[in-house]
Amino acid sequence: MEELKISKSNLVGLSQGGAIALQFVIDNPKMVKKLVLVDAAGLGAKVWAMIGMLWMNNAHQQQPIRLIQNTYFQQ
Repeated sequence: MEELKISKSNLVGLSQGGAIALQFVIDNPKMVKKLVLVDAAGLGAKVWAMIGMLWMNNAHQQQPIRLIQNTYFQQ
């Protein structure tokens, strides 16, 4: 994206690409406007349940990213 001078974009991840897209968003949150995951692999039921609850409650868009970071990348 930097090479093409694209500062921000929507990102779609399908299947295993969903896990890759999610990692990209975690690593580069300022470069992504929206993330769409379609039948994403590798996240697990626990994470999807928590993300779903946050989105259903109109949570701030950064909360799902922090939730995923805390779930998968706890130090």
